[in-house]
Amino acid sequence: MEQTRKKTGGRQKGTPNKFTASVRDAVEAAFNAAGGADYLVQQAHENPVAFMTLLGKVLPREITADVRADVAVTQTIDASALSTAALAEIAKLGG
Repeated sequence: MEQTRKKTGGRQKGTPNKFTASVRDAVEAAFNAAGGADYLVQQAHENPVAFMTLLGKVLPREITADVRADVAVTQTIDASALSTAALAEIAKLGG
């Protein structure tokens, strides 16, 4: 549906719903009351299937990263075990 006029009221984009925020706060309080991280460790041992299901729901499904690095690779070769032809080939490659 095409918008014909500029939005002037309501929540700003990205503002969480008050109900969602209150439920999130209640879940965090219950988590802390149950023992926090220690409770999760206990559940990982006692209920591994449920724990792994929880991990699947809270971990990001996709991670996007822009990784840039200069990498130098050094390789050491025991030349005594190589044939003359192999040594010549390595020399051609710049090794």
